[in-house]
Amino acid sequence: MAQLIQSFRMSRMSLGARSLFHRMMRQLIAEATPEALHISGLMKPYEAACDQLQAIVVRPTTYVATRRLRQADRQRDRVLAAILGAVRLGLRSPIASKLEAARHLDPVLKPCRGIARYAYTRQSGHMRPLIDDLEAPERATYIAALHLEEELAMLHAAQDEFDAALDQKVEEIGERAMVKDLRTKEVIENVNRLYARIVETVNAYAIVEPTDTIRDFISSVNGLVYTQKQVIANSGSNQKEREE
Repeated sequence: MAQLIQSFRMSRMSLGARSLFHRMMRQLIAEATPEALHISGLMKPYEAACDQLQAIVVRPTTYVATRRLRQADRQRDRVLAAILGAVRLGLRSPIASKLEAARHLDPVLKPCRGIARYAYTRQSGHMRPLIDDLEAPERATYIAALHLEEELAMLHAAQDEFDAALDQKVEEIGERAMVKDLRTKEVIENVNRLYARIVETVNAYAIVEPTDTIRDFISSVNGLVYTQKQVIANSGSNQKEREE
C-alpha cells in the first residue's frame, strides 16, 4: 500500500505555527524539486500565498520612523530655543552691534515663539520659511554679530533630518496599508486550499507513479505533520490545565 501524506487539523494551528509549517513545507518541496513532485504549476501561487501569510504574522504595530521623528523634533526645538534666547539677550545688550542684530532678528523670530507646541507638520510649515529667512544674505551680518552661525546650521540640519524621517514614515504607512488590506481569514483559506492541492497531487502520483523522491518527500512531510500534531495536542493539554 502506498504511503500518503497524512492529514491533520490545520484549524487548530496558531497563525505563527501556520507560517512556520508552510515555510518548512516550502523547504521540503525545494529539496525534492517541484518538477519531481509534479506540482510546478502550483508553486508560484503557493509561495505568494505563504508570503502573504508571513506578512500578516510579522505585521508591525509601530513605525520605525517615529523615534527618528521625535529625536529630530527635539533637536530643532532645542536649537530654536537657543537662538531665541540669544536674541532676547541681544535686545538687552549694551553692545551696539549685538543690539542692532537682535532688533533686526526679533521680528523674524517672533511668529515662531511657542512653535514647539505645534503639531509636527504645522511646525515644519513654519520652520522651513524661518530657516530660509534667517539664511538670507542680508541677515548674515546680524547672525554673525550674535555668533549664531553654528546654531543656524544645526537648525537647518535638524529640519532636514525631520523631513527625511517624515518621508520615511509616509513610506512605512504606505507599506503598512498594503499589509493591512490583507484579510487574515482569506489568506489562510487560500494557503490551505493550495496546500491541499499539493497534497492531493503528490498523493495521486504516490499511488499511480511512485518514485524514490516522492516517497522520501512524503516521509519528510509526514514527519513535519506528526510534529505539528504533537504541538497541537500539547497546546490543548496545556489549555485544559490552565482552565482547571
